[in-house]
Formats: sequence, structure tokens, C-alpha cells
Amino acid sequence: MRRSTVFLAASGSLLLAACGAVAPAQPGGVDGGSSTTTPADAAAGSDATTGTLVVEGSYDVTFTFATVNLLPGGPPAPPAPPPSLATPARLDLRRAGSAWEALFTPRWGTPASLAVSETAAALVLKGEARVHGAAGGGVGGATDTWKTLTLARDATGKLTGDVKASGDESIFQGDVVWSGTLVGGATLAADATAPELRSRVVSPIGPGDRMLPWDPIRVQAAEPVTPAPVRDVTVIAGPTTTVPLVFEKAARPDSWAGEVAYTGRVSSWASVMNGQPWVVANTSSSIKDLVGLAAAPLSTPLKFLQLGFAAPEIGFDSDVVFASLWGESRFLGGGFTGATDPRCEAGGCVKIGPASFGVCDATRAGFAGILASDATKTKVGLRYRVLAEPENPGDLFVHSDLVTLELARQGGQPVDTIVRPSDVKMPKLATSIDGMSFGTTWLDLDVAAPAGTGPVGVAVAIGGPSALVGVCGGPPIARVKLEVLVERVGWK
Repeated sequence: MRRSTVFLAASGSLLLAACGAVAPAQPGGVDGGSSTTTPADAAAGSDATTGTLVVEGSYDVTFTFATVNLLPGGPPAPPAPPPSLATPARLDLRRAGSAWEALFTPRWGTPASLAVSETAAALVLKGEARVHGAAGGGVGGATDTWKTLTLARDATGKLTGDVKASGDESIFQGDVVWSGTLVGGATLAADATAPELRSRVVSPIGPGDRMLPWDPIRVQAAEPVTPAPVRDVTVIAGPTTTVPLVFEKAARPDSWAGEVAYTGRVSSWASVMNGQPWVVANTSSSIKDLVGLAAAPLSTPLKFLQLGFAAPEIGFDSDVVFASLWGESRFLGGGFTGATDPRCEAGGCVKIGPASFGVCDATRAGFAGILASDATKTKVGLRYRVLAEPENPGDLFVHSDLVTLELARQGGQPVDTIVRPSDVKMPKLATSIDGMSFGTTWLDLDVAAPAGTGPVGVAVAIGGPSALVGVCGGPPIARVKLEVLVERVGWK
């Protein structure tokens, strides 16, 4: 037997109706009538003369109810009202020759192109319009996948504002997934919601509070906006200077309504590594949606990790250090005396960790530096060792990435090489090291340098991007401690 739950949106809150209840029809129509529509009306999606909704234009979409029918079997699903009820969306419609084009964008989500067929009574939009949200107290998620949206038309062919929707529902916690069918209803109104901008300034593998100079600077729009003012005007601004950003310009095939995701990188690493505070800034008033509503200025604080001078190799045998550390990382041996630490292969090394990796959390730790340009070399080599210890008695089971070597050229996209548990052997050690009972021998990881000229940025981090994100929910996974020893990284 299917489990059917009806969710209603009322006065800005979510109400749970008892199983078998009927969701009342939601008023969403606007009066019909014939009129003359101006180009401005079409852009806004409404006819100023009568208040009806012309077909071509931009619309605010508000879901008013949704019914979820989960498939039988398995444990009870976590509480998960369909995220569409709490997430407004924008719908763009336009004529492209003799056909219609439609683009559905949930607020702060990913646009989805929908195929359009029309009858006298409705426009039928088909595809996969996804709306994501949290579930189970924030340790899981839910996704509405709307596969059909039916937009009712009046006798004149204009839209009434009523929408019927159907699709699928997925709820997940860790590796446990519940699925079922989804039906719902929504209303359309002429677009009156201004776009917004925000910037994500979290390093994929670096420290949690600072960016590496080659890290991507991501700017996101809540809905599609004109891309040129975002790419051309967004900068890294400091107290006395600004540093341009170089943005990727690969447009989506459905970007006729604007774009929502922008990825840039600083044009000069040296310019941002002076320790001063910075902001991702855009003060343009030209960042607009299709109806001319403008986004407010963007200002997001950030800091960069300061790196040392470029060197042909980053080693740890002497007191001259070319690496900048973060997290639970420290130097062993080396120094003024060139002391040898027994945990290192020879001389000094860097110890990254120990770091505890669990289900929903992980530790950020590692180091970064810059290799001086060398046109005669094409590979970068990392000499390293991984140690591990299960936090609960028993055999070793490592579920996370072990170590990441990241290489970057100025202005280019970094390249990550990730060492996973299946890539190495970690037998039980004859003698534990730092309380770690399992470990690899000393290993070499040789990676082709990124294409281009000039210095190469290098970062070595324990774990990897997926480990730092964490996977929440589902059956508990045994925690494990990891430690990485690095002898050197440099040209080979």
C-alpha cells in the first residue's frame, strides 16, 4: 500500500493534512478578456489593460499544495515536506519561430529547459524541473522532480494563472533513498521578484577560513540575469586596490533567459597574498532579469592564504620553508640543524593530521606553496605516506579519500589528483607510528603539470573535496583517524 501525504502551503506556513485528505483547489486565475499587448507587457508576462497573463513572458511560480505517494517498503521516511512549497520559482516562456521555449528556475537553483506543446486549453511543459531542499532535521535531503506542468488558458488563449503539476519525489539520508510520485498545484503571477547575488568563498580543499589564490570565486544569481555585468564588473576589492577576476564564459545552451552560475579566478596571485582583507564586489546596476528588475550590489568578505616565494621544490630539511600550513599540520625535523625525525623518510617532513573522518564531518588540514617555472620539466612529484587507525576496535575500513594533490596555473582551473583507499595498500604495521597501527610504505605520486607557462601552485590536503563535504544520514559508518607524512613535492 502506498503512503499518501498531502502538504498545503497556507499563509506562508506548511500544514500537514491527514492521509486521504483532499487538498482544496487554489485560486490562481485572473480575469480573461481580449486586449492589445505591448512588448513591455510581454516581458513582464501581463497585460496592463486587463490584468490577464499573456503567454510570452516571465512569471513568479508559487506552489500551493503537493501530494506525495511513497512506494511501500523499508523504514519510515524522515519528515520531508516537498521543497517546492517553500521555494519560489521563475518560469520564462518565449516564442522561437513556430515553437515555444520554457525555462523553469527554482530560487537559487539550476534552470531546466522544458519542452512545450500547446492546445487551446493549455500549454503543457514536459521535462525534469528539480527543486531541492532539506529533510530529516537537516541530515538528509528531498528533491521534487516536476515532469509535467500544465498551464491553463482562457478562451482568448491567455494564461489563467492556474498550474497543475506531476512528477517524482525522492527523499534521502546517506545511502538510503525513498521514492514515490508527486502531484501538486501552483499559481502564476507576472514576475515581480528582483534577482539577488551571492558569492561562495570556501576553498574546496584548503583552509576553512581562507582561500587559496587559485581557488574558484563562485558568484550565484537567485534567478537568471544578464551575464555581462556579472563577469565584467565583479572584482576582488581591498582597502586601496582592486584585482580583476577572469570568468569562465562557457554559456549554457538554455541561457537565453540569462545565467545563474559564474566561476572566476583572480588574475594575479601575488596581488591578493598580502594579508589584507578583501571582498568579492559588484556595484553594477545593470544586473537585471528579463523584465528589468535589478539585483542589489554584491559584497562578500574573504581572505587569502599567504604563500611563500616560488621554489623548484618544497622540502622540509632546512630552516628555509616554502610551504604555508593550515589545520592540524606541523613540521617534523629539519630546522636550523637539519634534524632527522624518525617518522620522516630522511631529514624533515610535514605531518598532516591526525584527522578524524566520520559520517558528517571531516578535518581540513594541509599545506600549499608555489613551484617556480621550469620549462624543462613536465611532471610534479609528491613523496608521501599514509597512516590510519580505526577509532573503534576492529579491522581498518577507510571510507574517505586519503590525500589530494592539487596543481594550478595562474588563471587556469586547478587539477586535483586524489588518492583513494583502493589505490594503496595499508597493512598492519610492525610498530605503530603516532598511535597509528596501519599504514603504507613511502610512495611516489607523479602528476603531469597543468598546461601553460609560469609558476605552478601546489596544495596537498588530507582527504579530498568529497570528504570535506561529508555524507550525512543513513547507517552509521565507523570513524577512522588518518595522518599523512610528506617528504617533498617538486618538479620531476
